[in-house]
Amino acid sequence: LFAFLLAEGCYYTKNKLRHFLEIFILGALCQVVYFIQSSEWYFGVLITFSFSIPIVYSIIYSKKRPAFCPITIILIILSYFLCEILPTLIPRAGLYFDYGFFGLLLPVFICLFNNKWLKLFSTAVGIVILCLALDRNTQWFSLFSLIPILLYNGQKGKLKLKYTFYIFYPLHLAILYLIAFLVK
Repeated sequence: LFAFLLAEGCYYTKNKLRHFLEIFILGALCQVVYFIQSSEWYFGVLITFSFSIPIVYSIIYSKKRPAFCPITIILIILSYFLCEILPTLIPRAGLYFDYGFFGLLLPVFICLFNNKWLKLFSTAVGIVILCLALDRNTQWFSLFSLIPILLYNGQKGKLKLKYTFYIFYPLHLAILYLIAFLVK
């Protein structure tokens, strides 16, 4: 769901730089919690998705200006290097991206189409590819996210909860890590 909303946000936001910075800075704040908890350079889903945002923007621009397409390809190759190759080059650093390269591509799959049904189909394909790449049995439950996505009418909600969820995400992680620390 977060990947879907992120991709939708890329279409509808007026200030694209601010949108990117909000996700990236929130991800960086979460990294502090991750690093304190594990002492590894694990990049959580917010950092992973913040790397998706420039690719999504480049695809949006490529639809209007096809000459922009090589930049999209370069960004995808660079993302592959960051997510898959760089961690193998320095294995002792504990460097890895949450959900890896295919997690980074999930919002990209979602933004490929404007038609509701094609968007739903590409989201399903992206989730299946992600599940196969991760080889985690529990990840398949993410296919249930297609239900609320199917019900989405493309309109902005009445409640303004964006920042509530931006605060909730790192706060709930910090609380869970604190509980795990206290239990040990």
